[in-house]
Amino acid sequence: MKSWMRRTLIAVASLAAVAGATLAAGNALATRKMQRTVDVRVAPVAIPGDAAAIERGAYLYATRDCADCHGADGAGRTFIDTGQWRPTSRPAAAARWRATPTPRPSSAR
Repeated sequence: MKSWMRRTLIAVASLAAVAGATLAAGNALATRKMQRTVDVRVAPVAIPGDAAAIERGAYLYATRDCADCHGADGAGRTFIDTGQWRPTSRPAAAARWRATPTPRPSSAR
């Protein structure tokens, strides 16, 4: 075998070995990081219940547009409830989403 071909094959094999080792190391590190747990100590928070604090909370709720997301009574609000995820950032996924039939509410059947 010619020497240039032999050197080329050795270089390609070396690069493949380095790439494989890098992928294996990256996978091992990613797996270790995903399985990591962090213990967080939660400090108790004193929640004031006096009239002044309740009045201040009602003021903040009204003036910071909290009702837009949390509803007028604070029980929450449903924005979209189709039962499907709607992709908007990926055109191919969005096309597949548009092609699927929209589920009808149980009351319309």
